[in-house]
Parts: sequence; C-alpha cells; structure tokens
Amino acid sequence: MTGKMATDSTRELITVVETISGDGMALPPLVIYKGVVHYMGWYQHLDPLIDICKSWKFTHNKTGWNNSFLSVV
Repeated sequence: MTGKMATDSTRELITVVETISGDGMALPPLVIYKGVVHYMGWYQHLDPLIDICKSWKFTHNKTGWNNSFLSVV
C-alpha cells in the first residue's frame, strides 16, 4: 500500500510495522524511531492512548527504518 503524506519538513518520520498472520490474527505493531539511544520523551504523546498501546513494541536504530535484525526481534 502507498499513500500521500503532507509534511512541513520539521519532523522526523517513524516506521510502524504492522503484521497480520496467515489465520487473520493481527499482531501488535512495532514502532521504530530514529536514534542512537532510547529516549523516553518519544512516548509523551501516548499518555491518552496508554491502554491501547500496552501490547505495542517500541525500538530504535540509527536510520529509523526496519532492518533484518529488527524483523526477527
């Protein structure tokens, strides 16, 4: 799937990997931030959604993109 995205070029984008298994079960999303260290400030905007996001997985790498290591984790 592709879509259009508007941006003002002042924000970093993140990667979200969504997975649906063969039997149709949706697995929790994997959110990948760009960074060399983990920063708790990334999650401040999730406070109102904390119950929804409990099963989500969060990680980071220096590009912010998915890679073969993160695909296995």
